[in-house]
Amino acid sequence: MEVDTKAIYKDIAKVKKEITKLEADIEEWTTQRSVVLNLIERGIEVEENHYLLGEVEKTLAEYNATLPSLRLDLTTLEASLPKKPELPAPKFDPEKHPLLKKNVEKVEPAKPIIYSTGDLIEAQWTDKQWYTAKILMTLGSASNPQYKVRFLDYKDADMTVDRGALRPVQSEGKKRKADGPPSQSQTMQTTTSSALVISGPVSMNPSAQVTKEAAKDSEVPQKNKRKVGGEKALERKKANWQNFTRSNKKVNNKESMFRSGTSINSKVGFTGSGAGMTEIRKRVRPTYKTEGDTE
Repeated sequence: MEVDTKAIYKDIAKVKKEITKLEADIEEWTTQRSVVLNLIERGIEVEENHYLLGEVEKTLAEYNATLPSLRLDLTTLEASLPKKPELPAPKFDPEKHPLLKKNVEKVEPAKPIIYSTGDLIEAQWTDKQWYTAKILMTLGSASNPQYKVRFLDYKDADMTVDRGALRPVQSEGKKRKADGPPSQSQTMQTTTSSALVISGPVSMNPSAQVTKEAAKDSEVPQKNKRKVGGEKALERKKANWQNFTRSNKKVNNKESMFRSGTSINSKVGFTGSGAGMTEIRKRVRPTYKTEGDTE
């Protein structure tokens, strides 16, 4: 007989929904019970609140009696579901094969540094920068310690930080320095000797040195490098340019066509206008005389 799996899943969802609703009601009625008890303790409407308290406790008892039966029904429905077929166990584990097994190195976690009171360290300030500080006090627990530190470069600057905001002082000696050029005044290595090995500075055969110097003197001097041609062409172009500049006609500077008088009140004219410069008339006060005045 085939089991109706879909119907069972629907019943399970329905029972779960009822259980969730019942648990929410129990929580709400429990809150109401605490409120009523508080009112009774304060002496507010004691008789009515005693009656209300009895109703609340009765409802809570009914809900608490119904909840176990619903949970039992849910367990029965889940047990009635058909079990999933178990997958057959593999014949062999590929990871355990010697050809396929990977050598995985176990990385051990770094052990946390333990700081003590009075240690000089570098602590992180609120600006996320590191400053030299001194541990004044160790607080907290062993698993999560807290440290009260004082920054040495600033007066009255105390701060409580955790382990992540501390680090050892970065000494200058640990920093890598750039390799400088080898000094020319290095002395030759001293001779070291032992029972089995005798070592000394490098020496050169005198006869070989003389032969090398003689060969250097007999070397043929190298010829001068050939100069790049084209100088004649440059000289020819230069001469052509000079001839061109000398043969051109010289242009005389033209005189300005504008003319002006010498006085400050003279007007400006220009040549070729067909008329000469006009003169400024003098202002004369007119006098009117009658014939009788002349006699």
